[in-house]
Amino acid sequence: MKKYLILALCLLATQAFAVGNDSFIQRQTFAAGTSGTFTPNASTNSIVVTMCGGGGGSAGVIAANSTHASLGGAGGGAGCLIKWINTRSLFNGATYAVGQAGTAGTSGGGSGGLGGTSTFTLTNSTVLTANGGPGGGCYCNGSPPLVVGANIGGTATGGDLNFPGGGTGGGGISTAPELAQVGGNSLLGIAPGAVRCISQATAGNTGGGYGAGASGSCAINTASNAAGAAGAPGVIFVDEYR
Repeated sequence: MKKYLILALCLLATQAFAVGNDSFIQRQTFAAGTSGTFTPNASTNSIVVTMCGGGGGSAGVIAANSTHASLGGAGGGAGCLIKWINTRSLFNGATYAVGQAGTAGTSGGGSGGLGGTSTFTLTNSTVLTANGGPGGGCYCNGSPPLVVGANIGGTATGGDLNFPGGGTGGGGISTAPELAQVGGNSLLGIAPGAVRCISQATAGNTGGGYGAGASGSCAINTASNAAGAAGAPGVIFVDEYR
């Protein structure tokens, strides 16, 4: 949590630096799955772009008998960035595309989906890129102790500040009750807490905010399957100043 408080302070400091004596005009928000051309206000002289890719989805799990367990790997956090641009000719007519959330792994051991990449392309062909978080895989019907390996987060390039996505936390099963794997955070999103398995199959939890990965699913001593969960969507915020 301390890490993300520091990142939040960096965000505020960067925006304050960009504004200087300028006045805020408006914020344009571009949602996951959209793409198009950025058109600023006629009075806009500079912009601050804050963006994240989509968070990774977590895997589903298969049933596990009394001596076995299944763990669905969590999704990694997406890369995010912040960029100040004070040359109107570079951003007037820039194009954008916003990454979607990584999909949930299907019940029965399906892998979680990779989060989509968000891009903001300036008129000089410079591309700001926030990559999505990776999806998790199923560690299916193994003999405890069963441990899920860590999943790294997505990367970001082109920003004044580039923030890699958080990796997934540890998860493991030795005897019930046990916790599944925790998803990775992002600059703009917090991953949900780990789900707990107590002689049952439990689905993962969806990533929160923007760019956070989903928590993993798990199954122990049960004849049931469980699905994973989707990551959090990507986003692009463009704050305009004059």
